[in-house]
Amino acid sequence: MTRDLWIGLVSVVPTKDCDVLEGAVGAYVNVLALASDASEYADLVEKALAKLHIIVDEIEVVEPFAERRSCGNPDPAVVDMAMSISGSEPVQFGTFHSFDSLGEA
Repeated sequence: MTRDLWIGLVSVVPTKDCDVLEGAVGAYVNVLALASDASEYADLVEKALAKLHIIVDEIEVVEPFAERRSCGNPDPAVVDMAMSISGSEPVQFGTFHSFDSLGEA
């Protein structure tokens, strides 16, 4: 099965053991992953975030990275992440944009 580069915007919430979000109640993050389809992408992202004590709340706008690139110029940081994806590191996280209360970004 062919694995391609996928991207999505992921809404996350921390577990009590999470220190990555520094006390925030949640965050949004662009996540890139090598996957065969959107379902495998979601599975890989959930497992990678679980290692950071973070729970996926929602995954939005999941699509092959090639489609995202064809719609315009993605953020240079996202392109850099795409360049660092490998079989040994199939998931890469962008900047976690945290929020301190619901409804406030």
